[in-house]
Amino acid sequence: MKKHQIFHITFLFLAFIISCNKVTEEKGRSYIMAFYDYNDFLLELTPAGNIVLLWNPSNIIRSAMFKSNTRESVALYDLLCQKYNDMNYNKKIRYIKYPTFRYYHTNEIVAIDVVSDNDFNEYSAGASLSNVVHLLSASPKQFIQSNYQNIFDWNINQPQKFTKEPLFRSYFSFYGFQDGRRVDSQHHPVAGFLSELEQSDLQLLGLGNESIGFLVFDKLPERMHEIHKFTVTIHLEDGRVLSQTIAKSFFDSVVP
Repeated sequence: MKKHQIFHITFLFLAFIISCNKVTEEKGRSYIMAFYDYNDFLLELTPAGNIVLLWNPSNIIRSAMFKSNTRESVALYDLLCQKYNDMNYNKKIRYIKYPTFRYYHTNEIVAIDVVSDNDFNEYSAGASLSNVVHLLSASPKQFIQSNYQNIFDWNINQPQKFTKEPLFRSYFSFYGFQDGRRVDSQHHPVAGFLSELEQSDLQLLGLGNESIGFLVFDKLPERMHEIHKFTVTIHLEDGRVLSQTIAKSFFDSVVP
């Protein structure tokens, strides 16, 4: 797949759906509109040299939506909304045939890890780089648990580390405003070394679409001419372990 194609595939897909279907508006009980059980994810390098993680929309085991033709889907949706205490939103929501945003994985991420096939400074090939790699992401968890009151002003309070990935905010910009608020204001930052983040930090991880987050290296390898094959592993709450590999060079990188 050509570079940057994965990054744009969600936006193009959603634009196509919206153009072909009538938008419906009604009062929604919950903020989250759907959950999808993805069984795979994708990796791509951004122009800044970071790694973006995306759930693979072509590998979904099951779905749970507030609008569904199956009882099983609705029952699972209700169960997951109860789990996250997302039961009293009661505001107007807009949707078409399928939810086009505000959807998350049915399973929580327990941990994310990264290893390289080459030595990375003091880390031998195959050793965890969780003390070197930062995750940059977001979650509506705090917004939901504050009874939908606690919003985050990214223009004023964006953590400095997020400037390492200029594309981060563009994931929100496609959706504009919802219920009079910018969509990104309902998502609070989730950031830290992979070794620092716990399962509770990773709940409802993502920007309300296929995005999981960005991986940013805090250090550069001493041997910058080498090409590294990084394997990213995601551990899910139900015991599944998903992995993908991507090649990356640091030759043109600058000191973080």
